[in-house]
Amino acid sequence: MTLVDTRSRNRLYWLPGIALTVLILSGCGLRSAPAYDSPGPRSNATRAQLEANLAELQAMQNTRMRRGSSDQISQEISLIQTRLTDGDFSVGDRIDLRVEGEAELSDTYVVEPGQILTLPIIGEIPLRGVLRSEFRDHMRNELSQYIRDPVVHSRPLIRVAVFGGVGSPGYYMVSPDALVTDVLMEAGGPRGNARMDRLRIDRRSQDIWSGEPLQVAVAEGRTLDQLSVRAGDQIHLPDRGRMGFREWVGIAGAVSSLVWLGIRITDRIN
Repeated sequence: MTLVDTRSRNRLYWLPGIALTVLILSGCGLRSAPAYDSPGPRSNATRAQLEANLAELQAMQNTRMRRGSSDQISQEISLIQTRLTDGDFSVGDRIDLRVEGEAELSDTYVVEPGQILTLPIIGEIPLRGVLRSEFRDHMRNELSQYIRDPVVHSRPLIRVAVFGGVGSPGYYMVSPDALVTDVLMEAGGPRGNARMDRLRIDRRSQDIWSGEPLQVAVAEGRTLDQLSVRAGDQIHLPDRGRMGFREWVGIAGAVSSLVWLGIRITDRIN
């Protein structure tokens, strides 16, 4: 194989990562914190939307239609089923809660073991089975036992980890309506040696999103909520680290060509 052929293949090899890097750096930076109950296309998924998505995925699985891979379809089905059963709130999630006219209840609360929210005076409010899109109505129903016609505003935050080839790896509290690219920029953005083509999202050491399905989801602008990301999930952006065989072959080929060229030049001079 010629040096030109090797370079052409290398360029094709890196295209997915380059495209995703351009997407991140061309205006997909972290947005300011959303207002309470921010509406719009990034709103959290409703139960009806999740059920419709689940039915679509199950139909694809039953008819063996291709959407990424059968494994990815099964994974998405499992993620949605878990949300519909357990709800969206996990231990450690934070909820900025504001109840109009009730200053003692307006504060930032942390979801406790058992998916419980403990409010002053009122006590424990269960959140198991509650979606983020259902939270306000759920709180309104719970508080109406103590307060007449309560007006509730809220903003949920989830804790996710970002590891690998970013400027500041670590744990971050982010809005569920953030994009994956938002979170990467919050973590300092991808470093120069980041492998965007190997971006993945893990849950308990198991990939829930990776490869082409994740690349497509990022390109489509799907939010953490739409990807069913929850507290404790980890976003991994591997870096190149030490050069692999492909890189060493490319460098060796280039060096060999330069040596050969030097020998030819020397021969002509002599």
